Amino acid sequence: MLERRTNKGITVRIDPMAGGDGEQGEKLFFRSIGVNKFSSKRKRMSVITVDPRDGKHWLYCKGADNAMLEQGDLKDKELDQINDDLREFAGAGLRTLVIGRRRMEEDEVEHWQKEHKEADEDVHHRDERLHDVAVEVEKNLEIVGCTAIEDRL
Repeated sequence: MLERRTNKGITVRIDPMAGGDGEQGEKLFFRSIGVNKFSSKRKRMSVITVDPRDGKHWLYCKGADNAMLEQGDLKDKELDQINDDLREFAGAGLRTLVIGRRRMEEDEVEHWQKEHKEADEDVHHRDERLHDVAVEVEKNLEIVGCTAIEDRL
């Protein structure tokens, strides 16, 4: 469960039933390395974090189902299940998002940081270059599920 979010990362509490320590669960802080901001062209956004349990880097990505499912490698049965869930949620008038992730090696994270910084500092082609940097890492995702919320206007 999300407990706190800042520009430095997020604090979550892992339910004891899902492997968290203690009666209240385990509280963990996932440090944010950087963000690929949402763009209507990509229809998704992502964040690169460090898992405090093992120091490994993860990219977590959320976005529109059509933009996310093409980035994942799903078996037919898994794809059918997610599509069924998405149809059910949409039929109930809910706004849906698909969530994916993938492990990143240290050298890939360093490369992303360098490319992202250079793209962000390019006053003439910033948006195009930031798009390209994001697309480069938002691929080969493990699709972990989908969410739905009521989108009140």
